Amino acid sequence: MGNPLCVVSTRRAPVAPHRHWSQSPCAGPAPPRPAPSASRARLPHLAAWCLLLVACLGAGPPASAWPARISSVSDGDTIKVLRDGSVVTIRLYGIDAPELDQPFGKAARRCLAALVSHKSVDIEPVTADSYQRIVSVVRLTDGTLVNSHLVEAGCAWVYPRYCRRKCCLEWRELEEAARRASRGLWKDPHPVPPWKWRHTDPHEPVRRR
Repeated sequence: MGNPLCVVSTRRAPVAPHRHWSQSPCAGPAPPRPAPSASRARLPHLAAWCLLLVACLGAGPPASAWPARISSVSDGDTIKVLRDGSVVTIRLYGIDAPELDQPFGKAARRCLAALVSHKSVDIEPVTADSYQRIVSVVRLTDGTLVNSHLVEAGCAWVYPRYCRRKCCLEWRELEEAARRASRGLWKDPHPVPPWKWRHTDPHEPVRRR
């Protein structure tokens, strides 16, 4: 499927927005609708404009979503899914759950497992990390956004280093509401963020995330 930023039409009717923008809160701002072309001779110019726009926006929107089924839950922010008979490791975009061996770590995994185990999901890839995991926004078939649900439930932090998309502003508000309500990990008045824990635990000074 082509990049939804650049939909070129020769019809004079307004171009309908790609369905992806209405579904994903992490897609960034929706692109401007291109004006109807006066003739086919202008198409190369519009194509060049689209390429320039993509270059200026940098990462652009995530790729189109694809369906999968949960295979297993590794920890509070990592799952394995089945796609076309193959197991794919998914790292939830924009959040960071406690490590399994830090306080609330196992509870965070149970929180994610209770939400997604044995369910069908839609995977909206954002990028791939250095460990070959697909960093993604994950959505249940009923529309529940798994990433933000975990933050709202107090089962994960917003990951400030990597959560840079438009949706992250809302997620930070959800995190603050969970903290004020002492939900989940926020029952501890001074919880240690996992990105700090990974560098202070004497048993394993640097861990992969």
